Amino acid sequence: MGKVYVFVNQKGGVGKTTSAVNIGAYLAGEGKSVLLVDFDSQANLSSGVGAKPPKPGVYELISGTVPIDQCIRQTAVPKMQVIPASIDLSGAAVELIEQEERDFFLKKALAPVRSRYDYILIDCPPWQNIRTAWG
Repeated sequence: MGKVYVFVNQKGGVGKTTSAVNIGAYLAGEGKSVLLVDFDSQANLSSGVGAKPPKPGVYELISGTVPIDQCIRQTAVPKMQVIPASIDLSGAAVELIEQEERDFFLKKALAPVRSRYDYILIDCPPWQNIRTAWG
C-alpha cells in the first residue's frame, strides 16, 4: 500500500508544488513508483511535469465522470506518473458542497491504484480551511 503525503499550507508561494515535484523525482530516481496528484486548479504541477492536455484529470476523477486509469499520465521521469489538474477544479468545491462525504472523494478515487505506487504525493492549493482525510 502506497504511502500518501499531502503538501498543504495556508499561504501560496511556499514551495508546495516545487517540493512535491522534486521529492517525487528523487523517489522515482531511487527506483520507487510515484504518483503525483495535482489538486490545485492553477495546475502548476501539471505544467511543470509536462502533463498536457489537462483533461481528463483530477476534476473528472473526483466528480466520478472518468475512471482513474484514464486520468493517469506518464511524466518524462521513469516511474513517476501524474494525475493533472485544470481550471475546472476551481468549481469543484461549490459543485460538491452538498455531497455526502465530499471530504473523502479524493481518498476513495485513489484507492483502486494505491497499491500500485510506493508513494502518492498530493499538491494542494493554498487553503484557509484545510481538511485532509487520510486514514
